Amino acid sequence: GSEFDVSLLAASLEIGIDAALQRLEPAVDARLVTTGEGPAHYRFSHALVRDTLYEELGVSARALRHRRAAEAMELVHG
Repeated sequence: GSEFDVSLLAASLEIGIDAALQRLEPAVDARLVTTGEGPAHYRFSHALVRDTLYEELGVSARALRHRRAAEAMELVHG
């Protein structure tokens, strides 16, 4: 989606929240992502940014990201 929670990002990358925030800093500085509605929510600055980054992933990398995202959602939201 266009908006994401940093805790889901951290869980899907299998890193801590602090590490996820550090990884987001360059994207925020470059204005590729902006802060979202909540304190731990971010969103892509434009759908084209999201789509371009997604398209740069190979098919197997996309499948892995989808699987990890599903596992993270189950872990975070039960």
